[in-house]
Amino acid sequence: MSLNVDRTGIKGWEDLCFVYMTKENLSEGETLEGLVNPPNRSVKNEDGTVTMYIDANPTPWGFHGDSKETIYKVNAVTYCIELGCMMVGINKITDKNWKEFWTRLHMMEVVSKPFLHGGTFMSPESVRDHIGLVTNASRMSKAEFKRSVARVLRDRTERELRQLLDEEGG
Repeated sequence: MSLNVDRTGIKGWEDLCFVYMTKENLSEGETLEGLVNPPNRSVKNEDGTVTMYIDANPTPWGFHGDSKETIYKVNAVTYCIELGCMMVGINKITDKNWKEFWTRLHMMEVVSKPFLHGGTFMSPESVRDHIGLVTNASRMSKAEFKRSVARVLRDRTERELRQLLDEEGG
């Protein structure tokens, strides 16, 4: 099932949830068209075949409006919170549940790893700013969520044990 999101209930959603870029923001050699439609890259394999790749981002750029003067994409915080809805089993962030949402999200970050680049944990303020987000994520009771956290923690711990034993040669 794909995740459907509705950001329109978030206060200031167009500015909060998206990153915008114009030609003035580009690095040397970059173009707006190149970011929106990255070129194909071909790699020759050992057996002589060629594999085509498109360097894509999980939050791809798109043109904002018809002018092609501005591009936009979902920002990293919003993207992680949206995916977090599936992990924590809460499909709407409200005034009443945003603290529970953050608590569950932070628990998942602690037992796996921080969701944001550079090992940064999601802040409570970031979740609170996304009050009004609605998704079609499946809901989980507190008990179901706790079992999910325990599974993630056990998987991580078993993986670490295998790595340690491999390093020791045993």
